[in-house]
Amino acid sequence: MPAPLAVVGLGWCACDRIYQVDRYPAQGGKTRIRGALEQGGGQVASALVALARLGHRVRIIGKRGDDPAGERIEREFCAAGVDTAGLITVPGACSQVSIILVPAAGGERTIFVQRGPEIDLAPADLAPGLLPAAPYLLLIDGHELEACLVAARHCRAQGGRVVLDAEYCAPGTAALLPLVDELVADESFPARLLGERADAPESTATLAALLATGAGRVTVTLGARGAVSWDGRRLLRQRAFAVPVVDTTGAGDAFHAGICHGLLAGLDAAATLRFACALAGLKCRAPGGRAGLPSLAEVEALLAEGALRPE
Repeated sequence: MPAPLAVVGLGWCACDRIYQVDRYPAQGGKTRIRGALEQGGGQVASALVALARLGHRVRIIGKRGDDPAGERIEREFCAAGVDTAGLITVPGACSQVSIILVPAAGGERTIFVQRGPEIDLAPADLAPGLLPAAPYLLLIDGHELEACLVAARHCRAQGGRVVLDAEYCAPGTAALLPLVDELVADESFPARLLGERADAPESTATLAALLATGAGRVTVTLGARGAVSWDGRRLLRQRAFAVPVVDTTGAGDAFHAGICHGLLAGLDAAATLRFACALAGLKCRAPGGRAGLPSLAEVEALLAEGALRPE
């Protein structure tokens, strides 16, 4: 009998087309493509692949088209050991495709997304049995808001915990936050949600304002500067690890996987934040959102070594 599902992820699934360039051209200019690759992508999707690589049993709930990109999306999930019982194929639809440009200097990616509404999840797509009848972690990206709300309520009713990959912000996002145990945001999210009330993303004032929306704990990722976390009592700061950066695509996804792993492994908040930063850093050593995803042994080796980026 297989192990119980540890994590269910609900979110966008993509086919990433990644182009390595010398530099970004000026508007109206040109630049040469130095390398290209194609692989599966998506925030929750890549986090689930990372968690499967760490040894956890995970399931994706999302939609794809019946095109070659969709076939690739599902094939890579299966190869990684991700349960695809919740991956719905929409006849005649195009799958999400993301065009990603990565400059040679610094590896900081820029993403262009092509996606139609026909592959958005609705509450009616959450068929009985897709969500476990036992405690589990739910990882969501907040894009398909109504489906996220239904899934988050179900998870809470089963005694599970909800982790939100907070990058996207819509008018209804605030309604989701009281159902979230771990709000894990990129540094642009506080300003999107709080507007004029937002201070610097890592400030105590901003973290407190995010926490006041109802989430149990707030973590903000800061790229090469690491991450901060706040539960209303203890402020944690973690510097980024000293790992050569080839491509930052998927670093945030890996970080969310690290948070989920820490919760599943029973790590305390500081150790969970440290693990997530190490996992995200190791991902950046290879191009694309998944090629650099490490094994548990590789993360533990980096944690033991402990080399951090200078402040």
